[in-house]
Amino acid sequence: MGAEARGHPPGGEVADDLEHGQVLREKDGVDRKAHERHVNRGCRAEQDALARRKVTASEEALRAALRACGAKWTELPGEGAFYGPKIEYHLKDSIGRAWQVGTMQVDFMMPQRLGAEFVDEQSARRTPVMLHRAIVGSMERFIGILLEHYAGAMPLWLAPVQVVLMNVTDRQESYVRDVEAALKDAGFRAAADLRNEKITYKIREHSIQKLPYQLVLGDKEVAAKTVSARTRAGENLAPVPLEAFISRLRSEVEARK
Repeated sequence: MGAEARGHPPGGEVADDLEHGQVLREKDGVDRKAHERHVNRGCRAEQDALARRKVTASEEALRAALRACGAKWTELPGEGAFYGPKIEYHLKDSIGRAWQVGTMQVDFMMPQRLGAEFVDEQSARRTPVMLHRAIVGSMERFIGILLEHYAGAMPLWLAPVQVVLMNVTDRQESYVRDVEAALKDAGFRAAADLRNEKITYKIREHSIQKLPYQLVLGDKEVAAKTVSARTRAGENLAPVPLEAFISRLRSEVEARK
């Protein structure tokens, strides 16, 4: 139930939820790499006089919440849900398509229909306001938007597999497993490819998968206790100690590149 059930105006809780959603959406990378975020505030359709008064109050609460968050918005008269007004977020992807994601809706109808009540400070029975919050909308749909936005080339911090390790021959298998374990211990999502395939075949296959980093570990790397990394862009980095490579990964993740 909404804030009114705790004796506070709903606008304050809406503002808190909007700020929470803002933090999560900024972490998805779309806002930085894509170009725009639109906040639409859907207004209600025509309703009876009592409902209209309630909806008007809800609209004002949403406006106050948006102002408190410093958000810019566009009002869409008549686009609200049947039970009240709502705030909806639209993201633009890398090719300019707009997608509706999160919503915040103020529902004054459902609690009344359910007979929901609470006792206020004056011991009077009142009907609460319900807030519907969807931070990113459907999670499956949101992930689909991210995949299309990045064309499958997810940034390092978001990629399901961040580093793939490949041996050249069976002689490096033990070293590959040790490096894989060290990367996982450092908090990175790593996978070892120890198949008996040509290294060129492995590189091509993982390049098609657009993984952020590939580590090719041969006899030279085993002897020197180093790793040779290949970036998704096809750049071959100079061999470095594993600690230096882990430091590079950490810096890139922290920078959300």
